[in-house]
Amino acid sequence: MQPAPLLVLASVLLFGGLRGLVAQAARPCRARVSDSATAAAAVVSATDPRTRVGPFAQLCDPSIVVAAAWMPARDDSSNYGPRLVVLHRRPRWTVTQIQNGMLDAALPGLFVFQVGRRVLLLADLGNEGSWGLGTFALRGDTLESLGILDVGVPASFNSDPDETAIDHASITLVAGRWRVSFDTVIVVRPNQSASERRVMVGQPPFVFEQAAGGWHALKR
Repeated sequence: MQPAPLLVLASVLLFGGLRGLVAQAARPCRARVSDSATAAAAVVSATDPRTRVGPFAQLCDPSIVVAAAWMPARDDSSNYGPRLVVLHRRPRWTVTQIQNGMLDAALPGLFVFQVGRRVLLLADLGNEGSWGLGTFALRGDTLESLGILDVGVPASFNSDPDETAIDHASITLVAGRWRVSFDTVIVVRPNQSASERRVMVGQPPFVFEQAAGGWHALKR
């Protein structure tokens, strides 16, 4: 006996809806930066001999690389500091995007995570303490800013500047939205004044979801 068409349709919709709510763990892209990707630094530096290229992040797609770089020729009073540069090999390395400067930040560490074709890049921001995590989605061969995930980890005895939370982060994709979970006590707005800085209370994990142009802590 064949099931009724409406019953089949209802089952498909229900199963599909449940699948959409399942958390898909992101895999970190820790590919060794290839010699050809290293050679891409020359493409960046060619824009200005004073350019200094810092950390590279080779995406799971080896034809796209993101680099953090100082580019003095582009600096002005409101747009300066390290920048993210996207390079695409097609077939030669070409600069496809140069982001705005990150002001007084040091060159950030770069971390890439992927679920299927979705890519999330985290830039570990700071200078004498954590400023949180810059977050970016890869769209084709350019980056789209998803805002600052403004969290850090309190230093021992709270006597020093707050530290980066990147080593405590786990990335998932749930119903098409990125989530970042932290397995330790974290500080919201690290290295700000006591009136603005807030330690999240309760038991980890603390989970933030990206939506509506920013990151929001999920209520438990």
